[in-house]
Amino acid sequence: MAIETLNSHVMAAKSFKNDLPNLWYVMAKPTPWDDEEIPPAEHMETTALDTPIGYKKFEQAQLIVPLDNVSGTTPLGNEIIYKGQQWQIVPDSEAFEKGARWVYLTVTIQPDDLPYSMFRQIGVIKGLQPNPSFIQYDSLAPNQVDDTGVLLAYDNRLSQRYTSDVKIQEDIVIKL
Repeated sequence: MAIETLNSHVMAAKSFKNDLPNLWYVMAKPTPWDDEEIPPAEHMETTALDTPIGYKKFEQAQLIVPLDNVSGTTPLGNEIIYKGQQWQIVPDSEAFEKGARWVYLTVTIQPDDLPYSMFRQIGVIKGLQPNPSFIQYDSLAPNQVDDTGVLLAYDNRLSQRYTSDVKIQEDIVIKL
């Protein structure tokens, strides 16, 4: 079997990042885990989340690399921290040079964007198809969706409450 090159991963990351209009955030799992204190581990074979609550288009996608991987450069002030790790944002023009195979996605869920609920899963979906009458919307309830697309990544977590006085900022890093 042939080995994948780093450039193939960078090319996939660039393609993924540049397809931002087709990337959706999903909030799901309003019901409790068997053990509410310990969410179950994620599984690569998972194809759908448990009881989606709502969907929102991602607002931003950027190529990134771990800051310690950026050799010979001085941080330029465009760093982020995700789950305790420092990352450097990389422009498309430097993606191959820096080995940028990670994509950083951000979305903000304002009050009234999605149905209010407890949630325990979040995910990244590509190719979601809204009902024709909702095609222009950036936030959708499950009954406004014809096809949920393909689940690309997800995270199981402790329960969180989304209510009328809550604004949620989600940041997700995907390695391609």
